Amino acid sequence: MKSKRFLMLVCVLSLALILTLAQFLGACAPEEDGTGTDEPLKIGTIGSRTGWLAEWATDGQDFNLAYGDYVNAHGGINGREIEVIQYDDESEEQNDFLYVKKMIEEDGCLAITGPTLTGPSMASIEAAAYEGCPFIYKPPMEQPPEVYEPGSNIFGCEAPGTRYFASTIQYLKDEVGIETIALLSTSDDSGEEDLEWVLDAIEMVGGIEVVISERIDPEAIDAVPQLTRIKAASPDAIHLQGAGDVIGPIVRGMEQLAMTDIPVGCASGYMNLPAFELMAGHEPDLIIGPVQMVHRYPFGLLEPEDEAYQLTELMWDMWKFTWGEDRMSKDEFLMTWIPWDFEMMHLMVAGIEAAWPLPDDLQAARQAINDALENDIVNWEGLQGTRTMTPTDHVGLPPGAAVVIQIKDGEFTRLN
Repeated sequence: MKSKRFLMLVCVLSLALILTLAQFLGACAPEEDGTGTDEPLKIGTIGSRTGWLAEWATDGQDFNLAYGDYVNAHGGINGREIEVIQYDDESEEQNDFLYVKKMIEEDGCLAITGPTLTGPSMASIEAAAYEGCPFIYKPPMEQPPEVYEPGSNIFGCEAPGTRYFASTIQYLKDEVGIETIALLSTSDDSGEEDLEWVLDAIEMVGGIEVVISERIDPEAIDAVPQLTRIKAASPDAIHLQGAGDVIGPIVRGMEQLAMTDIPVGCASGYMNLPAFELMAGHEPDLIIGPVQMVHRYPFGLLEPEDEAYQLTELMWDMWKFTWGEDRMSKDEFLMTWIPWDFEMMHLMVAGIEAAWPLPDDLQAARQAINDALENDIVNWEGLQGTRTMTPTDHVGLPPGAAVVIQIKDGEFTRLN
Protein backbone atom coordinates (compact mmCIF):
# COMPACT_ATOMS: atom_id res chain seq x y z
CA MET A 1 0.00 0.00 0.00
CA LYS A 2 2.82 2.41 0.87
CA SER A 3 4.55 1.76 -2.46
CA LYS A 4 1.29 2.49 -4.32
CA ARG A 5 0.87 5.77 -2.49
CA PHE A 6 4.49 6.65 -3.22
CA LEU A 7 4.05 5.80 -6.90
CA MET A 8 0.91 7.95 -7.04
CA LEU A 9 2.78 10.91 -5.48
CA VAL A 10 5.63 10.53 -8.00
CA CYS A 11 3.10 10.52 -10.84
CA VAL A 12 1.39 13.65 -9.51
CA LEU A 13 4.71 15.50 -9.13
CA SER A 14 5.88 14.40 -12.59
CA LEU A 15 2.63 15.54 -14.20
CA ALA A 16 2.78 18.90 -12.41
CA LEU A 17 6.37 19.52 -13.52
CA ILE A 18 5.52 18.50 -17.11
CA LEU A 19 2.63 20.97 -17.14
CA THR A 20 4.85 23.76 -15.79
CA LEU A 21 7.54 23.05 -18.40
CA ALA A 22 4.90 22.79 -21.15
CA GLN A 23 3.52 26.19 -20.15
CA PHE A 24 7.02 27.70 -20.04
CA LEU A 25 8.10 26.18 -23.35
CA GLY A 26 4.78 26.98 -24.99
CA ALA A 27 5.38 30.64 -24.20
CA CYS A 28 8.72 30.30 -26.00
CA ALA A 29 7.25 28.73 -29.16
CA PRO A 30 8.11 30.47 -32.46
CA GLU A 31 5.83 33.37 -33.34
CA GLU A 32 6.23 36.09 -35.96
CA ASP A 33 7.38 39.43 -34.54
CA GLY A 34 7.63 42.84 -36.11
CA THR A 35 11.42 43.01 -36.37
CA GLY A 36 11.91 40.74 -39.35
CA THR A 37 15.17 39.55 -37.77
CA ASP A 38 16.49 36.56 -35.89
CA GLU A 39 19.03 38.63 -33.95
CA PRO A 40 19.25 37.64 -30.24
CA LEU A 41 17.23 39.55 -27.68
CA LYS A 42 19.81 41.27 -25.48
CA ILE A 43 19.08 41.22 -21.73
CA GLY A 44 21.68 42.95 -19.57
CA THR A 45 22.62 41.90 -16.05
CA ILE A 46 25.05 43.43 -13.60
CA GLY A 47 26.49 42.09 -10.35
CA SER A 48 29.66 41.38 -8.41
CA ARG A 49 32.08 38.71 -9.56
CA THR A 50 34.96 40.39 -7.76
CA GLY A 51 35.21 42.53 -4.64
CA TRP A 52 33.62 42.02 -1.25
CA LEU A 53 30.15 41.22 -2.64
CA ALA A 54 31.36 38.47 -4.97
CA GLU A 55 30.92 35.76 -2.33
CA TRP A 56 27.14 36.28 -2.42
CA ALA A 57 26.55 37.63 -5.92
CA THR A 58 28.61 35.40 -8.23
CA ASP A 59 26.17 32.49 -8.07
CA GLY A 60 23.33 34.78 -9.11
CA GLN A 61 25.30 36.07 -12.08
CA ASP A 62 26.06 32.51 -13.13
CA PHE A 63 22.39 31.66 -12.83
CA ASN A 64 21.49 34.47 -15.23
CA LEU A 65 23.77 32.85 -17.81
CA ALA A 66 22.16 29.48 -17.12
CA TYR A 67 18.71 31.00 -17.57
CA GLY A 68 19.70 32.19 -21.05
CA ASP A 69 21.22 28.80 -21.92
CA TYR A 70 18.07 26.97 -20.85
CA VAL A 71 15.65 29.26 -22.69
CA ASN A 72 17.74 29.11 -25.86
CA ALA A 73 17.94 25.32 -25.73
CA HIS A 74 14.13 25.20 -25.56
CA GLY A 75 13.31 27.49 -28.46
CA GLY A 76 14.17 30.94 -27.14
CA ILE A 77 11.46 33.58 -26.67
CA ASN A 78 9.00 33.12 -29.52
CA GLY A 79 11.82 31.63 -31.57
CA ARG A 80 14.37 34.35 -30.73
CA GLU A 81 17.40 33.49 -28.63
CA ILE A 82 18.45 35.45 -25.54
CA GLU A 83 21.90 37.01 -25.39
CA VAL A 84 22.82 37.77 -21.76
CA ILE A 85 25.08 40.86 -21.64
CA GLN A 86 26.80 40.76 -18.26
CA TYR A 87 29.18 43.06 -16.38
CA ASP A 88 31.10 42.71 -13.13
CA ASP A 89 30.64 45.84 -11.00
CA GLU A 90 33.64 44.78 -8.85
CA SER A 91 31.47 45.61 -5.78
CA GLU A 92 31.82 49.32 -6.60
CA GLU A 93 28.65 51.40 -6.93
CA GLN A 94 30.10 53.78 -9.53
CA ASN A 95 30.61 50.80 -11.82
CA ASP A 96 26.92 49.92 -11.56
CA PHE A 97 26.06 53.40 -12.81
CA LEU A 98 28.61 53.29 -15.64
CA TYR A 99 27.79 49.77 -16.85
CA VAL A 100 24.03 50.34 -16.80
CA LYS A 101 24.59 53.43 -18.96
CA LYS A 102 26.78 51.34 -21.29
CA MET A 103 24.17 48.60 -21.62
CA ILE A 104 21.54 51.19 -22.51
CA GLU A 105 23.56 53.50 -24.76
CA GLU A 106 26.13 51.21 -26.39
CA ASP A 107 25.16 47.54 -26.06
CA GLY A 108 21.57 47.86 -27.24
CA CYS A 109 20.04 45.89 -24.37
CA LEU A 110 16.27 45.53 -24.52
CA ALA A 111 16.08 45.25 -20.75
CA ILE A 112 18.34 45.00 -17.69
CA THR A 113 18.22 43.20 -14.32
CA GLY A 114 20.02 44.70 -11.38
CA PRO A 115 22.71 44.00 -8.77
CA THR A 116 22.68 43.09 -5.07
CA LEU A 117 22.13 45.38 -2.05
CA THR A 118 20.82 48.92 -1.83
CA GLY A 119 23.87 51.00 -2.80
CA PRO A 120 24.55 49.25 -6.13
CA SER A 121 20.82 49.10 -6.85
CA MET A 122 20.32 52.82 -6.25
CA ALA A 123 23.29 53.66 -8.50
CA SER A 124 21.82 51.46 -11.23
CA ILE A 125 18.36 52.99 -10.81
CA GLU A 126 19.87 56.48 -11.12
CA ALA A 127 21.48 55.44 -14.41
CA ALA A 128 18.35 53.75 -15.82
CA ALA A 129 15.47 55.95 -14.61
CA TYR A 130 13.50 57.55 -17.46
CA GLU A 131 16.02 56.30 -20.03
CA GLY A 132 13.36 54.09 -21.60
CA CYS A 133 15.09 50.74 -21.01
CA PRO A 134 13.19 48.46 -18.58
CA PHE A 135 15.19 47.87 -15.40
CA ILE A 136 14.21 45.42 -12.65
CA TYR A 137 15.99 45.73 -9.29
CA LYS A 138 16.35 43.21 -6.48
CA PRO A 139 16.78 45.47 -3.45
CA PRO A 140 16.34 48.11 -2.09
CA MET A 141 13.23 46.63 -0.58
CA GLU A 142 12.19 50.13 0.51
CA GLN A 143 11.05 51.19 -2.93
CA PRO A 144 12.48 54.24 -4.69
CA PRO A 145 9.83 56.72 -5.87
CA GLU A 146 10.22 55.64 -9.50
CA VAL A 147 8.27 52.43 -8.86
CA TYR A 148 5.15 54.55 -8.32
CA GLU A 149 5.70 56.77 -11.37
CA PRO A 150 4.24 55.79 -14.77
CA GLY A 151 6.85 55.50 -17.49
CA SER A 152 9.83 55.53 -15.13
CA ASN A 153 10.91 52.11 -16.54
CA ILE A 154 12.04 51.07 -13.01
CA PHE A 155 10.47 47.88 -11.63
CA GLY A 156 11.04 45.98 -8.38
CA CYS A 157 10.93 42.25 -7.69
CA GLU A 158 10.50 42.58 -3.92
CA ALA A 159 7.93 44.08 -1.55
CA PRO A 160 9.06 46.23 1.41
CA GLY A 161 11.77 44.55 3.50
CA THR A 162 10.36 45.95 6.73
CA ARG A 163 7.61 43.31 6.62
CA TYR A 164 10.11 40.52 7.36
CA PHE A 165 11.46 42.21 10.46
CA ALA A 166 8.02 43.34 11.56
CA SER A 167 6.85 39.73 11.67
CA THR A 168 9.69 38.77 14.04
CA ILE A 169 9.39 41.91 16.18
CA GLN A 170 5.62 41.43 16.40
CA TYR A 171 6.09 37.85 17.60
CA LEU A 172 8.57 38.94 20.28
CA LYS A 173 6.13 41.58 21.49
CA ASP A 174 2.89 39.57 21.35
CA GLU A 175 4.07 36.09 22.28
CA VAL A 176 7.13 36.78 24.44
CA GLY A 177 6.00 40.10 25.94
CA ILE A 178 9.15 42.16 25.37
CA GLU A 179 9.21 45.91 26.02
CA THR A 180 12.91 46.64 25.44
CA ILE A 181 15.34 45.38 22.82
CA ALA A 182 19.06 45.50 21.98
CA LEU A 183 20.30 45.61 18.39
CA LEU A 184 23.52 43.97 17.16
CA SER A 185 24.35 44.66 13.51
CA THR A 186 27.26 43.72 11.29
CA SER A 187 29.24 46.79 10.29
CA ASP A 188 28.97 46.17 6.53
CA ASP A 189 26.30 47.36 4.10
CA SER A 190 24.15 44.31 4.81
CA GLY A 191 24.02 45.08 8.53
CA GLU A 192 23.41 48.78 7.99
CA GLU A 193 20.59 48.05 5.56
CA ASP A 194 18.99 45.56 7.93
CA LEU A 195 19.31 48.04 10.80
CA GLU A 196 17.23 50.62 8.94
CA TRP A 197 14.52 48.05 8.29
CA VAL A 198 14.41 46.73 11.84
CA LEU A 199 14.17 50.27 13.25
CA ASP A 200 11.26 50.88 10.89
CA ALA A 201 9.72 47.59 12.01
CA ILE A 202 10.06 48.50 15.69
CA GLU A 203 8.36 51.82 15.01
CA MET A 204 5.64 50.05 13.01
CA VAL A 205 4.93 47.52 15.78
CA GLY A 206 5.16 50.15 18.55
CA GLY A 207 5.60 49.83 22.29
CA ILE A 208 9.24 48.63 22.22
CA GLU A 209 12.25 50.69 23.32
CA VAL A 210 15.73 50.22 21.82
CA VAL A 211 18.09 50.34 24.83
CA ILE A 212 21.40 49.79 23.01
CA SER A 213 22.64 49.39 19.41
CA GLU A 214 26.00 47.72 18.75
CA ARG A 215 28.09 46.95 15.64
CA ILE A 216 30.30 43.95 14.93
CA ASP A 217 32.70 43.13 12.10
CA PRO A 218 31.10 40.41 9.93
CA GLU A 219 34.47 38.57 10.02
CA ALA A 220 34.80 38.81 13.83
CA ILE A 221 35.66 35.66 15.78
CA ASP A 222 34.76 37.13 19.17
CA ALA A 223 31.47 38.86 20.03
CA VAL A 224 32.01 39.02 23.80
CA PRO A 225 32.82 42.79 23.97
CA GLN A 226 29.57 43.77 22.24
CA LEU A 227 27.53 41.18 24.13
CA THR A 228 28.98 42.34 27.46
CA ARG A 229 27.71 45.86 26.83
CA ILE A 230 24.36 44.49 25.69
CA LYS A 231 24.03 42.39 28.83
CA ALA A 232 24.70 45.46 30.98
CA ALA A 233 21.77 47.23 29.27
CA SER A 234 19.39 44.44 30.45
CA PRO A 235 17.22 44.18 27.31
CA ASP A 236 14.19 41.90 27.16
CA ALA A 237 15.42 40.62 23.76
CA ILE A 238 18.20 40.99 21.19
CA HIS A 239 17.78 41.40 17.44
CA LEU A 240 20.63 40.55 15.03
CA GLN A 241 21.06 42.38 11.72
CA GLY A 242 23.33 41.36 8.86
CA ALA A 243 24.61 38.00 7.65
CA GLY A 244 27.65 35.73 7.64
CA ASP A 245 29.67 33.41 9.84
CA VAL A 246 29.71 35.89 12.73
CA ILE A 247 26.49 34.21 13.93
CA GLY A 248 28.72 31.44 15.34
CA PRO A 249 30.77 33.71 17.63
CA ILE A 250 27.58 35.53 18.67
CA VAL A 251 25.70 32.46 19.93
CA ARG A 252 28.85 31.06 21.57
CA GLY A 253 29.46 34.43 23.23
CA MET A 254 25.94 34.36 24.64
CA GLU A 255 26.68 30.92 26.10
CA GLN A 256 29.92 32.16 27.63
CA LEU A 257 28.18 35.15 29.23
CA ALA A 258 25.18 33.14 30.47
CA MET A 259 22.79 35.08 28.21
CA THR A 260 20.99 32.11 26.65
CA ASP A 261 17.75 33.03 28.44
CA ILE A 262 17.47 36.28 26.41
CA PRO A 263 15.22 35.77 23.35
CA VAL A 264 16.90 36.52 20.01
CA GLY A 265 15.41 37.62 16.72
CA CYS A 266 17.45 37.20 13.53
CA ALA A 267 17.51 39.00 10.22
CA SER A 268 16.71 36.94 7.14
CA GLY A 269 20.44 36.85 6.34
CA TYR A 270 20.88 34.26 9.09
CA MET A 271 18.02 32.07 7.86
CA ASN A 272 20.13 29.63 5.85
CA LEU A 273 21.76 26.23 6.20
CA PRO A 274 25.35 27.43 6.85
CA ALA A 275 24.12 29.69 9.67
CA PHE A 276 22.04 26.85 11.14
CA GLU A 277 25.13 24.64 11.17
CA LEU A 278 27.18 27.32 12.93
CA MET A 279 24.48 27.78 15.56
CA ALA A 280 23.64 24.09 16.07
CA GLY A 281 23.92 23.07 19.71
CA HIS A 282 24.71 26.60 20.87
CA GLU A 283 21.44 28.44 20.27
CA PRO A 284 19.84 30.56 22.98
CA ASP A 285 16.64 29.15 24.51
CA LEU A 286 14.60 31.06 21.91
CA ILE A 287 16.08 32.24 18.62
CA ILE A 288 13.68 33.07 15.82
CA GLY A 289 13.74 34.56 12.35
CA PRO A 290 11.64 35.20 9.23
CA VAL A 291 11.45 32.95 6.20
CA GLN A 292 11.29 34.99 3.01
CA MET A 293 8.82 34.09 0.28
CA VAL A 294 11.51 32.88 -2.13
CA HIS A 295 12.79 30.43 0.47
CA ARG A 296 9.52 28.68 1.21
CA TYR A 297 10.50 25.56 -0.74
CA PRO A 298 13.64 24.52 1.20
CA PHE A 299 11.81 25.09 4.48
CA GLY A 300 9.07 22.69 3.40
CA LEU A 301 6.44 25.44 3.31
CA LEU A 302 5.21 24.75 -0.22
CA GLU A 303 2.95 21.95 -1.39
CA PRO A 304 3.71 20.18 -4.70
CA GLU A 305 0.57 21.60 -6.28
CA ASP A 306 1.69 25.19 -5.61
CA GLU A 307 2.87 26.98 -8.73
CA ALA A 308 5.82 28.39 -6.77
CA TYR A 309 6.87 24.79 -6.07
CA GLN A 310 6.97 24.06 -9.80
CA LEU A 311 8.82 27.31 -10.52
CA THR A 312 11.44 26.27 -7.98
CA GLU A 313 11.85 22.93 -9.75
CA LEU A 314 12.25 24.80 -13.04
CA MET A 315 14.84 27.10 -11.48
CA TRP A 316 16.86 24.09 -10.28
CA ASP A 317 16.62 22.48 -13.74
CA MET A 318 17.97 25.70 -15.29
CA TRP A 319 20.94 25.73 -12.93
CA LYS A 320 21.72 22.04 -13.58
CA PHE A 321 21.47 22.55 -17.35
CA THR A 322 24.60 24.73 -17.34
CA TRP A 323 26.38 24.05 -14.05
CA GLY A 324 25.37 20.52 -13.03
CA GLU A 325 24.93 19.39 -9.43
CA ASP A 326 28.55 19.27 -8.24
CA ARG A 327 28.85 22.93 -7.32
CA MET A 328 26.20 22.87 -4.59
CA SER A 329 23.37 20.67 -3.37
CA LYS A 330 19.76 21.47 -4.15
CA ASP A 331 19.13 22.62 -0.57
CA GLU A 332 22.19 24.88 -0.67
CA PHE A 333 21.10 26.25 -4.04
CA LEU A 334 17.59 27.07 -2.83
CA MET A 335 18.87 28.94 0.23
CA THR A 336 21.03 31.37 -1.77
CA TRP A 337 20.07 34.72 -3.30
CA ILE A 338 19.63 32.99 -6.67
CA PRO A 339 15.80 32.89 -6.42
CA TRP A 340 15.77 36.70 -6.75
CA ASP A 341 17.81 36.46 -9.95
CA PHE A 342 15.33 33.89 -11.26
CA GLU A 343 12.42 36.15 -10.35
CA MET A 344 13.94 39.14 -12.12
CA MET A 345 14.79 37.22 -15.29
CA HIS A 346 11.46 35.39 -15.35
CA LEU A 347 9.51 38.60 -14.82
CA MET A 348 11.45 40.41 -17.55
CA VAL A 349 10.82 37.53 -19.97
CA ALA A 350 7.11 37.70 -19.10
CA GLY A 351 7.18 41.40 -20.03
CA ILE A 352 8.90 40.65 -23.34
CA GLU A 353 6.36 37.93 -24.16
CA ALA A 354 3.47 40.23 -23.27
CA ALA A 355 4.90 42.95 -25.55
CA TRP A 356 5.18 40.62 -28.57
CA PRO A 357 5.48 41.30 -31.48
CA LEU A 358 8.29 43.74 -30.76
CA PRO A 359 8.72 46.82 -32.96
CA ASP A 360 11.77 47.15 -35.23
CA ASP A 361 13.08 50.22 -33.46
CA LEU A 362 15.04 49.47 -30.28
CA GLN A 363 13.60 52.32 -28.23
CA ALA A 364 10.08 51.47 -29.39
CA ALA A 365 10.68 47.83 -28.42
CA ARG A 366 11.85 48.93 -24.97
CA GLN A 367 8.76 51.09 -24.59
CA ALA A 368 6.53 48.17 -25.57
CA ILE A 369 8.13 46.04 -22.82
CA ASN A 370 7.71 48.88 -20.30
CA ASP A 371 4.05 49.19 -21.23
CA ALA A 372 3.58 45.43 -20.89
CA LEU A 373 5.22 45.36 -17.45
CA GLU A 374 3.02 48.26 -16.31
CA ASN A 375 -0.26 46.90 -17.66
CA ASP A 376 -0.13 43.19 -18.50
CA ILE A 377 1.46 41.56 -15.45
CA VAL A 378 -1.81 40.58 -13.75
CA ASN A 379 -2.14 37.75 -11.22
CA TRP A 380 1.31 36.62 -12.29
CA GLU A 381 2.62 33.78 -10.12
CA GLY A 382 6.26 34.04 -9.09
CA LEU A 383 8.45 32.91 -6.22
CA GLN A 384 7.53 36.07 -4.30
CA GLY A 385 3.79 35.40 -4.58
CA THR A 386 1.00 36.61 -6.84
CA ARG A 387 1.95 39.85 -8.57
CA THR A 388 -0.22 42.48 -10.34
CA MET A 389 1.58 45.56 -11.63
CA THR A 390 -0.02 48.88 -12.59
CA PRO A 391 1.37 52.18 -13.93
CA THR A 392 1.59 53.46 -10.35
CA ASP A 393 2.78 50.18 -8.76
CA HIS A 394 5.84 48.68 -10.44
CA VAL A 395 6.24 45.97 -7.78
CA GLY A 396 2.71 44.62 -7.52
CA LEU A 397 3.08 42.51 -4.38
CA PRO A 398 1.02 42.72 -1.19
CA PRO A 399 2.90 43.57 2.04
CA GLY A 400 2.21 40.15 3.59
CA ALA A 401 4.07 39.04 6.70
CA ALA A 402 6.79 36.40 6.64
CA VAL A 403 6.67 33.01 8.34
CA VAL A 404 8.43 33.04 11.74
CA ILE A 405 10.50 29.98 12.66
CA GLN A 406 12.42 28.89 15.75
CA ILE A 407 15.90 27.41 15.25
CA LYS A 408 17.12 24.70 17.60
CA ASP A 409 19.90 22.11 17.12
CA GLY A 410 20.07 22.88 13.41
CA GLU A 411 16.36 22.25 12.92
CA PHE A 412 13.43 24.67 12.74
CA THR A 413 9.82 24.84 13.84
CA ARG A 414 7.15 27.10 12.40
CA LEU A 415 5.68 29.45 15.02
CA ASN A 416 2.93 31.31 13.13
